[in-house]
Amino acid sequence: MEERTRTGRKKSSNPNWNKEKFNPNWKGGRIKNTNGYICIYSPNHPFKDKRNYVLEHKLIMEAHLGRTLLPTEVVHHINGNITDNRIENLMLFSNHSEHLKFEHNERRLKTTK
Repeated sequence: MEERTRTGRKKSSNPNWNKEKFNPNWKGGRIKNTNGYICIYSPNHPFKDKRNYVLEHKLIMEAHLGRTLLPTEVVHHINGNITDNRIENLMLFSNHSEHLKFEHNERRLKTTK
């Protein structure tokens, strides 16, 4: 008897039948997550999510620095556009607290103008 999936469809004999890159909907490993950030398929990255994706702006900052980011480091989009991942639009903070201080000061400066 032939193997079937949970939905009753015939299972492929190809061992990679359900892998992302063999799926007809595969778009090359670049997606937008639910928060609007661009994510890149990176199954070997130490900080990948459960679907093997990493935020693109973090990968770009890592390439610029030549090292993996520390878990505490935060990458900020200077112009506020979270899909603009050019290195000149990215700023690195050592931790979330430093990032929040910067954000607070930026908002305060905008409201006083």
